This record gives sequence, C-alpha cells and structure tokens, in this order.
Amino acid sequence: MVERRDPALEAELWVTAVTGLESGGRELQAWLRSGVVLCQLANCLQAGLVPRVSGEEKPFKQMENIGNYLGACAKLGQHANDTFQTITLYENKDMYAVVKQLHSLGRLPSTAPGPTKLLP
Repeated sequence: MVERRDPALEAELWVTAVTGLESGGRELQAWLRSGVVLCQLANCLQAGLVPRVSGEEKPFKQMENIGNYLGACAKLGQHANDTFQTITLYENKDMYAVVKQLHSLGRLPSTAPGPTKLLP
C-alpha cells in the first residue's frame, strides 16, 4: 500500500510544532491569512525577528504582517526563489507556493534553539 503525503498538512504540523499554535480545523490559507501565525513562527525561529505584529483585521495590516514575515525569512537566509508574494497567500492565489515556502524554511539550518530541518 502506497501512503499519500499531504504537503499542506505537513507544513501545518511543522508550524504547530514550532509555535504551539493550532489551526482549530481551519484550512491552511484561512489560518495563515492574517500573517499573525507566520510572524509568530519567525519569532520562534529567532526571537524578535518581527518586532511588531498587528492583530487588526484590516487587510493592509494583515498584508503588512505577511510582508514582515517574508522579510524575516530573508533575514534567516531563505532564498528569494523559495518564497511567495504577499498577495499570493492573502488572496489564496497559489497555496502550493506558500506550502513550498514553509517546507523550504523548515529545511534551513537554524541557530535558534529547538529542532531544525523538520520538513522533508
């Protein structure tokens, strides 16, 4: 029997393992759309990497969170080819690119305490 992998679920489980936050059954895009979880992920990988995270539900604030997360990923050494544009996540245009970015981030060597290279 061949087991089918679910890359989106693997990415969600990795984010949960690192941050301690759970999706509450929401789809990955809905869970990540505000950027808050992503900013918290970056801050778990390196404390203070995203100093200001907005909890406001205004679209421009949520997109700013996503942009700040992507900037943090660049500071962690993630290559530009492994990332996505803010609007890609916010408007649910290409979740494959978002999942690919999370997997790439999970493979980066980390100087932060905790597990590294958790994603295949």
